Parts: sequence; structure tokens; C-alpha cells
Amino acid sequence: PLLLDELLDERSLIETPDRAELAADLEDRLARVSQDDPEQLVEALAQFKNAAVFRVAIADLSGLLPLMHVSDRLTDIAELVIEQAMAQAWAQITQQFGTPHCREADGVLREVRICALGYGKLGGMELGYGSDLDLVFLHDSSGEQQETTGERPIDNQVFFVRLAQRIVHILTVPSAAGRLYEVDVRLRPSGKGGMLITQLDAFCAYQRDEAWTWEHQA
Repeated sequence: PLLLDELLDERSLIETPDRAELAADLEDRLARVSQDDPEQLVEALAQFKNAAVFRVAIADLSGLLPLMHVSDRLTDIAELVIEQAMAQAWAQITQQFGTPHCREADGVLREVRICALGYGKLGGMELGYGSDLDLVFLHDSSGEQQETTGERPIDNQVFFVRLAQRIVHILTVPSAAGRLYEVDVRLRPSGKGGMLITQLDAFCAYQRDEAWTWEHQA
């Protein structure tokens, strides 16, 4: 029923939302909930996704939005949700264990970075209304000293596994507003037998030396 409110705004019948407008709407929704309540954050994400997809569907059915642009907007929505899911997961895991750092060969200690790669329809900006998300997670941790800086430090690899699990959980857990997306992480190097999150250089080496042709195509 909440989605019917979207029809009360006449702009939804004559205008199509762009990425900047979608991002502003998401930011506004998240600002209204407690940042310390994971369930509320997930529900806010789900409400945003439902409303945004509904607005795209209105523009699609009314002929305002060509098919190619429909998939673009659906991909924008997914990317915005993934960015927030990653940010929320990062905040939750670093609160427990601190931020992952690594010491390079030159002795410099730096904070580690992570990213998510979109494969398949997500990567090709061809998402449909019921598409799942093919994701591969990477990190750039390297060197001898690789651990978090919290009061309870853990090895970076343990941190990354828990982080990736939390990201997938946020994207797939049911909430009062529904589930965000189905997520497939089996396209990572070595498939089900591979690590849930891969070191960047190792990923590049895998793509050059071991990956199958279909993995390059994906």
C-alpha cells in the first residue's frame, strides 16, 4: 500500500527519475532511521528499492521510458543499494574489530580498500525487474602485517569473509518491506571452492592464467 503514495506525486506520471534523484531519495530515507538499528536500515533500503522500481515501472508502462533506459535505471537502483549495503556492513564489522590495515614493502601502514564487481546483467547494465545480482568482492590488502586495528584485532582475511557475508546478508535478508535481491557469488575465482572475497592481484592473475572463456564473458 505504501507504493500507492508514489502515484499521488504527479511528477511520477510525467517524469522519469534519474540517478541523482534516486540517490537523494535514498539518502533522505536513510536519514529518517537510526544508524544503529540494522533492521531499520535494511527496511529503509527495501522501501527505497520498491518505490524506485515502481516509479520506473510507471514510466515503462506509460511509454515515457524506452526499454534500454529501463534497464539503466534498474541498474542504477541496484548499484545504489549495493553501495549502501557495503557501507552498512563496513560500519558494523569495523565497529566490532576495527579497520583492516596492511604494511607495504616500504614499511608504510595503510588502510585496506574493498570493492564489488558486477557480473552478468548487473555489469552490463541490463537488469530486469526480477534479475538477481552476480557479485564478486575484491580487496587490496598485501604485505606482511595484515590485521585490523581495533581492541580485538583479527586477521584481515577473517575480516573480509565476515564483511562479505554481512553484505550478502543485508542484500538477501527478508524484512517487513520484502527482500532486496537474490545474490549469486559463485562467479568468484574457483567458484564455490574459492574465497568469498579475493585479493586484487590474485584476481588479476586468475583472470590472465586460469579463468575460463565464459568467466571473461561474464
